[in-house]
Amino acid sequence: MHTLEQSVFDMYKECSIGSNPICQRCRTHEKKKFGRLSNPVSFWHIGEQFQADPNRCLFIGKNTVDGSDFPVIDGVHDTRLGGRVLYLYGHSPFWTYTDKIVRRAYDLSNRRETLSCIAITNLIKCNHSTGEECGDTTSDSMRQSCLEQLGVVWKEVDILKPRHIILYTGASDYDSHIERFHYGDAFQDENETNKSTQIPLGKNRLPWWERNFYSNKQLVLRMLRTGHPQGKSIEYIDHVAEWLKEGRTLFPEA
Repeated sequence: MHTLEQSVFDMYKECSIGSNPICQRCRTHEKKKFGRLSNPVSFWHIGEQFQADPNRCLFIGKNTVDGSDFPVIDGVHDTRLGGRVLYLYGHSPFWTYTDKIVRRAYDLSNRRETLSCIAITNLIKCNHSTGEECGDTTSDSMRQSCLEQLGVVWKEVDILKPRHIILYTGASDYDSHIERFHYGDAFQDENETNKSTQIPLGKNRLPWWERNFYSNKQLVLRMLRTGHPQGKSIEYIDHVAEWLKEGRTLFPEA
């Protein structure tokens, strides 16, 4: 386990993820309503070269999977090995499109190279699903507990200090929580985009919201909230990769 990974697991332990009062209230509420709620799951991956990479891109999905097949560290299912296997050998668009985006933006040639320089996590750390169901069943109560009251993913961001965040959440109920995320001392929506913006994607439309964060008037973080890769054309890769590639001129040094 390298230093950044250890720092995130230390944070999980410090905030007693899964067993603190916020999590316990959430778990009690969700179990009454849905019958079950998985134990919390860690980030998927933090690349060995992530900290040294000038772009430092963190990819974030919506809700996590059921983690019962993964080992437990201080009450959290450790999905690092699972994340690595899914990224290197998986076939779902979440993994394959992420790889293709990074290849194109970084001019890399294979999955191992792309995996080494990025990080991957989820907004919500628990799930109702047993793995047999599809879709996001996250309730408003879960979003409020995980994103507003506990803010685990935002704590991950504070530790990782990415320069780019790509959120695969689309225009959704997560937007109000994303909108309240603060980093540095100022922010500005870019290129005339906001949470309602859509751009052409073939015959369809793609949710596209860019926001920049600043500290002492210096750019410290670029954020893109766009749609999930599922069902998207190859143009999706072009759009996201081009946005990420722009960061090379904005963040020349690690």
